Amino acid sequence: MLFKKIVEHNNLPADTEKLGKTHVQNYWQKHDFHRKTDAKRTFLTIKSENSEVLVADDLKPLFVSLLETHPGLEFLKATPEF
Repeated sequence: MLFKKIVEHNNLPADTEKLGKTHVQNYWQKHDFHRKTDAKRTFLTIKSENSEVLVADDLKPLFVSLLETHPGLEFLKATPEF
């Protein structure tokens, strides 16, 4: 999710696979992440860009990524509900 936000912030192509130090620094400085708590950084990363609250749809990319990458959840891929 953070990678995608950095790509969007820097107006990079959606299929970008690598970010340079400058891209990350630009995003970090825009949001003053060095002055924020871990909880605030997480909130800013998960929420939609122009929103001040989290909604269920904001969490979907997080769960999709977790299900796709966590080896202990491999069995859920074969379950239609997931």
